[in-house]
Amino acid sequence: MKKSLILILMTVSTFCINAWDFELDTNKDGKPDRFINAEADKKWEINDINRNKIPDESCFYVSDKKIIYRIYNEEQDYDHDGKTDIWIEYEYQKANYYSIIRIDTNKDGKPDFVTYKKNDFVTKKEYDLDGDGFFESVEEFTKLDKYVRKEFVRDKLTNVVYDVIEVKKSEDNDGDGKFDAWFWKEEHYNGKQLVAEKPTREEFDKNGDGKVDIWMEVTYGPDGHMKSVVTKYDTNFDGKVDEWRYANQRGEVIRQEFDFNGDGRIDKVVNNPKELIAR
Repeated sequence: MKKSLILILMTVSTFCINAWDFELDTNKDGKPDRFINAEADKKWEINDINRNKIPDESCFYVSDKKIIYRIYNEEQDYDHDGKTDIWIEYEYQKANYYSIIRIDTNKDGKPDFVTYKKNDFVTKKEYDLDGDGFFESVEEFTKLDKYVRKEFVRDKLTNVVYDVIEVKKSEDNDGDGKFDAWFWKEEHYNGKQLVAEKPTREEFDKNGDGKVDIWMEVTYGPDGHMKSVVTKYDTNFDGKVDEWRYANQRGEVIRQEFDFNGDGRIDKVVNNPKELIAR
């Protein structure tokens, strides 16, 4: 009796795991390649993010009978080789929905590229570059304030709106499982068109102790062009900056400053060094 009960439970469990509400054949080859768990959603307009009264968001599936479904889980066989290579999960919080998209790009059965979204805005990307299960490179995306600039459009002075997205990239360059380099930049968009990329910061952990010891900051003038670059160094890894390098818009170092005894005061200044002085 116990064995029969266990067998029944295992069978039900297996059935539930593999049961899909929809199995679709997207390329019409006679084999399903898209699998969806979803439920009919009469209040789908709550998640109509673009407010166009059309369920064209990625979280919806519209059946042949024109019934609108809210997707919870989805798997895809993108290259039609009989193996799943895309896994998607959705979570809903009032008017917002969140999705995690995992992709197996190297066909080893494990996801190596992951995208996180809030509604249809990408908030994070993770990359496993060598297939070891650790994501060595991560990009995080944050919306910044819009700005308006007067420009001539078709010979008419017009207010043009630009969207700004900050991108933070973290990298593990020595393969020890810890991030040791960070890069920030701003991406400027006119509509969906990327019109400018501006690096703003960089940080590095050169000795692998988990603490940043190089900081770089970029400043821009009112015209949007690079103005200067300041790079700070902790050369003896005591957690305090002891060297500063100032560069112009061409990347030429025009001044070096040094704090030799760690008291926080500048001990030496070298203007327009012909060769950089190393500590």
